[in-house]
Amino acid sequence: MVIAIIGVLIALLLPAVQAAREAARRMQCSNNFKQHVIALHNYHDTQDGLPAAHAWLSPYKVSATATENDQMENEYWGPSFFILPFMEQTQLYENAVNEVKNYGSFVAQYNVQSLWNIVIPSVCCPSDSEVKKPAYTASPTARCSIVSCRGDVYARVDFYNNATALASNEYKGAQNRGVFGLFKFKSFASVVDGTSNTVVFSETVVSTAADDRTVKSGVLATYPAGGMASAYGASCFAQQNGNELLQPSGSVFNASYRGLRLGYGRIAISGFATVLPPNSPSCTPTDHNAGWSLYTATSYHTGGVNAGLLDGSVRFISNTINTGTLTNPQQLTGPSPYGVWGAYGTVDGGESQTLN
Repeated sequence: MVIAIIGVLIALLLPAVQAAREAARRMQCSNNFKQHVIALHNYHDTQDGLPAAHAWLSPYKVSATATENDQMENEYWGPSFFILPFMEQTQLYENAVNEVKNYGSFVAQYNVQSLWNIVIPSVCCPSDSEVKKPAYTASPTARCSIVSCRGDVYARVDFYNNATALASNEYKGAQNRGVFGLFKFKSFASVVDGTSNTVVFSETVVSTAADDRTVKSGVLATYPAGGMASAYGASCFAQQNGNELLQPSGSVFNASYRGLRLGYGRIAISGFATVLPPNSPSCTPTDHNAGWSLYTATSYHTGGVNAGLLDGSVRFISNTINTGTLTNPQQLTGPSPYGVWGAYGTVDGGESQTLN
Protein backbone atom coordinates (compact mmCIF):
# COMPACT_ATOMS: atom_id res chain seq x y z
CA MET A 1 0.00 0.00 0.00
CA VAL A 2 2.80 2.41 0.94
CA ILE A 3 4.59 1.66 -2.30
CA ALA A 4 1.40 2.32 -4.24
CA ILE A 5 0.93 5.68 -2.53
CA ILE A 6 4.53 6.63 -3.26
CA GLY A 7 3.99 5.64 -6.89
CA VAL A 8 0.92 7.88 -7.14
CA LEU A 9 2.78 10.80 -5.57
CA ILE A 10 5.66 10.41 -8.00
CA ALA A 11 3.21 10.28 -10.90
CA LEU A 12 1.66 13.52 -9.68
CA LEU A 13 4.94 15.28 -9.04
CA LEU A 14 6.78 14.29 -12.21
CA PRO A 15 4.76 16.52 -14.61
CA ALA A 16 5.22 19.46 -12.23
CA VAL A 17 8.99 18.89 -12.11
CA GLN A 18 9.17 18.63 -15.89
CA ALA A 19 7.11 21.81 -16.26
CA ALA A 20 9.40 23.65 -13.84
CA ARG A 21 12.47 22.51 -15.75
CA GLU A 22 11.01 23.63 -19.06
CA ALA A 23 10.07 26.99 -17.56
CA ALA A 24 13.71 27.42 -16.52
CA ARG A 25 14.93 26.40 -19.99
CA ARG A 26 12.52 28.81 -21.64
CA MET A 27 13.72 31.62 -19.36
CA GLN A 28 17.34 30.87 -20.28
CA CYS A 29 16.39 30.79 -23.95
CA SER A 30 14.70 34.18 -23.56
CA ASN A 31 17.86 35.56 -21.97
CA ASN A 32 19.89 34.26 -24.94
CA PHE A 33 17.66 36.28 -27.24
CA LYS A 34 18.14 39.35 -25.09
CA GLN A 35 21.91 39.02 -25.44
CA HIS A 36 21.61 38.48 -29.18
CA VAL A 37 19.61 41.67 -29.69
CA ILE A 38 21.95 43.65 -27.43
CA ALA A 39 24.86 42.44 -29.59
CA LEU A 40 22.95 43.61 -32.65
CA HIS A 41 22.53 47.06 -31.06
CA ASN A 42 26.24 47.24 -30.30
CA TYR A 43 27.02 46.25 -33.88
CA HIS A 44 24.75 49.04 -35.11
CA ASP A 45 26.44 51.57 -32.83
CA THR A 46 29.87 50.58 -34.14
CA GLN A 47 29.06 50.10 -37.83
CA ASP A 48 26.32 52.75 -38.04
CA GLY A 49 23.98 50.18 -39.53
CA LEU A 50 22.67 46.62 -39.36
CA PRO A 51 24.12 43.53 -41.05
CA ALA A 52 22.43 42.11 -44.14
CA ALA A 53 20.61 38.77 -44.28
CA HIS A 54 23.71 37.56 -46.05
CA ALA A 55 26.74 39.36 -47.39
CA TRP A 56 30.40 38.91 -48.27
CA LEU A 57 33.41 39.00 -46.01
CA SER A 58 34.82 42.24 -47.38
CA PRO A 59 37.62 42.74 -48.28
CA TYR A 60 38.39 39.04 -48.25
CA LYS A 61 36.75 37.94 -51.49
CA VAL A 62 37.58 34.66 -53.18
CA SER A 63 39.95 34.59 -56.13
CA ALA A 64 38.94 35.85 -59.55
CA THR A 65 39.34 32.31 -60.91
CA ALA A 66 36.63 30.91 -58.65
CA THR A 67 33.33 30.00 -60.28
CA GLU A 68 30.30 32.22 -59.83
CA ASN A 69 28.81 29.63 -57.47
CA ASP A 70 32.03 29.53 -55.44
CA GLN A 71 32.04 33.29 -55.12
CA MET A 72 28.45 33.25 -53.93
CA GLU A 73 29.31 30.72 -51.23
CA ASN A 74 31.54 33.37 -49.67
CA GLU A 75 28.63 35.82 -49.74
CA TYR A 76 26.38 33.75 -47.47
CA TRP A 77 27.58 35.21 -44.16
CA GLY A 78 24.59 36.19 -42.03
CA PRO A 79 23.74 38.43 -39.04
CA SER A 80 24.65 35.90 -36.34
CA PHE A 81 28.20 35.74 -37.70
CA PHE A 82 28.77 39.47 -37.97
CA ILE A 83 27.66 40.14 -34.39
CA LEU A 84 30.00 37.51 -32.88
CA PRO A 85 32.57 40.14 -31.78
CA PHE A 86 29.82 41.78 -29.73
CA MET A 87 29.02 38.49 -27.99
CA GLU A 88 32.52 38.00 -26.55
CA GLN A 89 33.41 35.81 -29.54
CA THR A 90 35.94 38.10 -31.22
CA GLN A 91 38.57 35.37 -31.48
CA LEU A 92 36.15 32.98 -33.17
CA TYR A 93 35.15 35.69 -35.63
CA GLU A 94 38.75 36.61 -36.43
CA ASN A 95 39.78 32.98 -36.84
CA ALA A 96 37.03 32.45 -39.40
CA VAL A 97 37.86 35.65 -41.27
CA ASN A 98 41.57 34.80 -41.38
CA GLU A 99 40.82 31.30 -42.58
CA VAL A 100 38.90 32.71 -45.54
CA LYS A 101 41.61 35.32 -46.14
CA ASN A 102 44.47 32.79 -46.07
CA TYR A 103 42.81 29.97 -47.95
CA GLY A 104 44.22 31.24 -51.25
CA SER A 105 41.40 30.38 -53.62
CA PHE A 106 37.98 29.36 -52.36
CA VAL A 107 36.52 28.00 -49.18
CA ALA A 108 32.78 27.45 -48.84
CA GLN A 109 31.36 29.18 -45.79
CA TYR A 110 30.24 25.87 -44.30
CA ASN A 111 33.77 24.44 -44.69
CA VAL A 112 35.42 27.10 -42.54
CA GLN A 113 36.85 24.77 -39.93
CA SER A 114 37.12 27.48 -37.29
CA LEU A 115 33.35 27.14 -36.99
CA TRP A 116 33.24 23.34 -36.80
CA ASN A 117 32.02 21.62 -33.65
CA ILE A 118 31.68 24.92 -31.78
CA VAL A 119 29.03 25.06 -29.06
CA ILE A 120 28.19 28.60 -27.97
CA PRO A 121 25.56 28.22 -25.24
CA SER A 122 24.15 31.71 -25.83
CA VAL A 123 23.00 30.80 -29.37
CA CYS A 124 21.60 27.37 -28.45
CA CYS A 125 18.19 26.96 -26.87
CA PRO A 126 18.47 24.58 -23.88
CA SER A 127 15.04 23.16 -24.73
CA ASP A 128 16.53 21.70 -27.91
CA SER A 129 17.77 18.32 -26.72
CA GLU A 130 20.40 18.21 -29.45
CA VAL A 131 22.39 21.30 -28.49
CA LYS A 132 25.17 19.38 -26.74
CA LYS A 133 25.65 16.79 -29.49
CA PRO A 134 28.28 17.13 -32.22
CA ALA A 135 26.81 19.16 -35.01
CA TYR A 136 25.91 17.34 -38.18
CA THR A 137 28.42 14.60 -38.96
CA ALA A 138 28.53 15.12 -42.74
CA SER A 139 29.55 18.77 -42.41
CA PRO A 140 30.23 19.37 -38.71
CA THR A 141 29.55 23.04 -38.26
CA ALA A 142 28.34 24.93 -35.22
CA ARG A 143 24.73 24.88 -34.12
CA CYS A 144 22.55 27.98 -33.72
CA SER A 145 18.92 27.95 -32.56
CA ILE A 146 18.48 31.66 -33.33
CA VAL A 147 17.26 32.58 -36.83
CA SER A 148 16.82 36.00 -38.42
CA CYS A 149 13.60 37.54 -39.71
CA ARG A 150 13.34 38.13 -43.48
CA GLY A 151 9.95 39.81 -43.37
CA ASP A 152 6.45 38.69 -44.26
CA VAL A 153 7.45 37.32 -47.66
CA TYR A 154 8.02 34.05 -49.42
CA ALA A 155 11.62 33.16 -50.28
CA ARG A 156 12.63 32.52 -53.87
CA VAL A 157 16.10 31.16 -53.28
CA ASP A 158 16.97 30.43 -56.90
CA PHE A 159 16.90 34.20 -57.43
CA TYR A 160 20.46 34.22 -56.12
CA ASN A 161 21.89 32.94 -59.41
CA ASN A 162 19.23 34.16 -61.82
CA ALA A 163 20.02 37.59 -63.30
CA THR A 164 16.49 38.18 -64.61
CA ALA A 165 14.97 37.31 -61.27
CA LEU A 166 17.45 39.52 -59.42
CA ALA A 167 16.15 42.49 -61.40
CA SER A 168 12.49 41.69 -60.73
CA ASN A 169 10.24 43.70 -58.43
CA GLU A 170 9.35 40.49 -56.56
CA TYR A 171 12.97 40.06 -55.54
CA LYS A 172 13.86 43.69 -54.86
CA GLY A 173 10.63 44.42 -53.01
CA ALA A 174 11.01 41.37 -50.78
CA GLN A 175 14.38 42.64 -49.54
CA ASN A 176 12.72 45.80 -48.24
CA ARG A 177 10.10 44.12 -46.05
CA GLY A 178 12.11 42.85 -43.09
CA VAL A 179 15.04 44.11 -41.06
CA PHE A 180 17.46 41.80 -42.86
CA GLY A 181 17.58 41.77 -46.67
CA LEU A 182 20.05 40.14 -49.04
CA PHE A 183 22.97 42.54 -49.44
CA LYS A 184 20.61 45.13 -47.95
CA PHE A 185 22.26 47.07 -45.13
CA LYS A 186 19.62 48.94 -43.14
CA SER A 187 19.66 51.05 -40.01
CA PHE A 188 17.30 51.89 -37.18
CA ALA A 189 16.16 54.83 -39.30
CA SER A 190 14.80 52.32 -41.84
CA VAL A 191 12.42 50.90 -39.24
CA VAL A 192 9.54 53.31 -39.70
CA ASP A 193 7.09 51.02 -37.89
CA GLY A 194 9.14 51.37 -34.70
CA THR A 195 11.69 49.13 -33.02
CA SER A 196 9.11 47.86 -30.51
CA ASN A 197 6.92 46.66 -33.41
CA THR A 198 9.58 44.81 -35.39
CA VAL A 199 10.84 41.24 -34.96
CA VAL A 200 14.51 40.59 -35.68
CA PHE A 201 15.17 37.07 -34.33
CA SER A 202 13.21 33.95 -33.44
CA GLU A 203 13.88 30.23 -32.97
CA THR A 204 14.35 27.07 -34.96
CA VAL A 205 14.55 23.44 -33.89
CA VAL A 206 18.01 22.30 -34.98
CA SER A 207 18.31 19.53 -37.56
CA THR A 208 19.89 16.29 -36.44
CA ALA A 209 20.73 14.40 -39.63
CA ALA A 210 21.79 14.90 -43.23
CA ASP A 211 18.47 13.71 -44.58
CA ASP A 212 16.12 15.24 -42.09
CA ARG A 213 13.07 13.04 -42.67
CA THR A 214 11.78 12.42 -39.20
CA VAL A 215 12.77 15.19 -36.79
CA LYS A 216 10.60 18.20 -36.07
CA SER A 217 12.76 20.56 -38.09
CA GLY A 218 12.09 18.67 -41.32
CA VAL A 219 10.94 20.65 -44.34
CA LEU A 220 8.09 19.38 -46.49
CA ALA A 221 9.37 19.09 -50.05
CA THR A 222 6.12 18.97 -52.02
CA TYR A 223 5.68 22.71 -52.41
CA PRO A 224 4.92 23.86 -55.99
CA ALA A 225 8.05 24.98 -57.83
CA GLY A 226 6.29 27.23 -60.33
CA GLY A 227 5.18 30.85 -60.05
CA MET A 228 3.73 32.41 -56.95
CA ALA A 229 0.15 31.46 -56.11
CA SER A 230 -1.93 33.10 -53.41
CA ALA A 231 -2.97 29.81 -51.81
CA TYR A 232 0.55 28.50 -51.18
CA GLY A 233 0.67 29.70 -47.58
CA ALA A 234 -2.62 28.05 -46.71
CA SER A 235 -1.66 24.80 -48.47
CA CYS A 236 1.63 24.65 -46.56
CA PHE A 237 -0.10 25.32 -43.24
CA ALA A 238 -2.60 22.55 -44.00
CA GLN A 239 0.20 19.96 -43.98
CA GLN A 240 0.07 19.77 -40.18
CA ASN A 241 -1.28 16.48 -38.95
CA GLY A 242 -2.40 17.58 -35.51
CA ASN A 243 1.03 17.67 -33.89
CA GLU A 244 2.37 20.94 -32.58
CA LEU A 245 5.18 20.65 -35.13
CA LEU A 246 5.09 19.02 -38.53
CA GLN A 247 5.83 15.29 -38.36
CA PRO A 248 3.63 13.59 -40.97
CA SER A 249 4.73 10.02 -41.60
CA GLY A 250 5.14 9.09 -45.25
CA SER A 251 5.68 12.63 -46.49
CA VAL A 252 8.80 13.48 -48.47
CA PHE A 253 11.27 15.72 -46.67
CA ASN A 254 14.38 17.36 -47.97
CA ALA A 255 17.59 17.97 -46.05
CA SER A 256 16.91 21.25 -44.30
CA TYR A 257 20.11 21.76 -42.26
CA ARG A 258 18.04 24.08 -40.09
CA GLY A 259 20.06 25.69 -37.32
CA LEU A 260 23.41 24.34 -38.53
CA ARG A 261 26.41 26.16 -40.00
CA LEU A 262 26.67 29.06 -37.55
CA GLY A 263 26.60 32.37 -39.38
CA TYR A 264 25.44 30.91 -42.69
CA GLY A 265 22.98 33.37 -44.18
CA ARG A 266 20.66 31.29 -46.37
CA ILE A 267 17.07 31.41 -45.22
CA ALA A 268 16.73 27.63 -45.43
CA ILE A 269 19.30 27.35 -42.66
CA SER A 270 19.13 30.52 -40.61
CA GLY A 271 16.04 32.53 -41.51
CA PHE A 272 12.26 32.61 -41.16
CA ALA A 273 9.26 34.54 -42.46
CA THR A 274 6.36 35.98 -40.46
CA VAL A 275 3.73 34.38 -42.67
CA LEU A 276 2.73 31.07 -41.04
CA PRO A 277 2.35 31.05 -37.25
CA PRO A 278 5.09 29.59 -35.03
CA ASN A 279 5.56 25.82 -35.15
CA SER A 280 3.84 25.53 -38.51
CA PRO A 281 5.33 23.47 -41.33
CA SER A 282 8.11 24.80 -43.53
CA CYS A 283 7.69 24.04 -47.22
CA THR A 284 9.95 24.14 -50.25
CA PRO A 285 10.08 22.47 -53.69
CA THR A 286 12.26 19.32 -53.68
CA ASP A 287 15.44 21.18 -52.80
CA HIS A 288 16.21 24.41 -50.96
CA ASN A 289 18.06 25.75 -54.01
CA ALA A 290 15.03 26.38 -56.21
CA GLY A 291 11.56 27.86 -56.27
CA TRP A 292 9.30 29.50 -53.70
CA SER A 293 9.71 28.51 -50.07
CA LEU A 294 8.26 29.27 -46.65
CA TYR A 295 10.33 28.83 -43.52
CA THR A 296 8.74 29.23 -40.10
CA ALA A 297 9.93 29.73 -36.53
CA THR A 298 9.87 26.52 -34.45
CA SER A 299 10.83 25.44 -30.95
CA TYR A 300 10.39 22.72 -28.33
CA HIS A 301 8.62 25.16 -26.01
CA THR A 302 4.98 24.42 -25.36
CA GLY A 303 2.66 26.68 -27.31
CA GLY A 304 5.03 29.00 -29.16
CA VAL A 305 8.49 30.47 -29.68
CA ASN A 306 10.66 33.22 -28.27
CA ALA A 307 11.22 36.27 -30.44
CA GLY A 308 13.57 39.21 -30.03
CA LEU A 309 12.28 42.64 -31.02
CA LEU A 310 14.51 45.40 -32.29
CA ASP A 311 13.95 47.49 -29.16
CA GLY A 312 15.76 44.82 -27.14
CA SER A 313 12.69 43.20 -25.62
CA VAL A 314 11.89 39.49 -25.89
CA ARG A 315 8.34 38.24 -26.33
CA PHE A 316 6.85 34.75 -26.36
CA ILE A 317 4.88 34.39 -29.58
CA SER A 318 1.95 31.98 -29.37
CA ASN A 319 1.18 29.38 -32.01
CA THR A 320 -2.26 31.00 -32.19
CA ILE A 321 -1.05 34.51 -33.06
CA ASN A 322 -3.20 36.20 -35.67
CA THR A 323 -1.83 35.63 -39.20
CA GLY A 324 -4.60 37.23 -41.22
CA THR A 325 -5.73 35.35 -44.31
CA LEU A 326 -3.11 32.88 -45.50
CA THR A 327 -4.70 32.62 -48.95
CA ASN A 328 -3.76 36.26 -49.58
CA PRO A 329 -0.78 36.85 -51.87
CA GLN A 330 2.29 38.50 -50.39
CA GLN A 331 2.51 42.28 -50.52
CA LEU A 332 5.73 44.14 -51.25
CA THR A 333 4.49 47.54 -50.05
CA GLY A 334 2.01 48.69 -47.44
CA PRO A 335 0.41 46.70 -44.60
CA SER A 336 1.03 42.99 -44.27
CA PRO A 337 -1.83 40.67 -45.29
CA TYR A 338 -0.75 38.22 -42.58
CA GLY A 339 -2.22 39.82 -39.48
CA VAL A 340 -0.29 40.68 -36.32
CA TRP A 341 2.55 38.24 -37.04
CA GLY A 342 3.03 39.59 -40.54
CA ALA A 343 2.98 43.17 -39.28
CA TYR A 344 5.82 42.46 -36.87
CA GLY A 345 7.94 41.19 -39.75
CA THR A 346 7.82 44.46 -41.69
CA VAL A 347 9.92 47.58 -41.10
CA ASP A 348 7.69 50.11 -42.85
CA GLY A 349 4.32 48.48 -43.51
CA GLY A 350 2.45 51.18 -41.63
CA GLU A 351 0.47 48.65 -39.56
CA SER A 352 -0.95 49.46 -36.14
CA GLN A 353 -0.87 45.90 -34.78
CA THR A 354 0.27 45.09 -31.26
CA LEU A 355 1.23 41.83 -29.50
CA ASN A 356 -1.09 40.94 -26.65
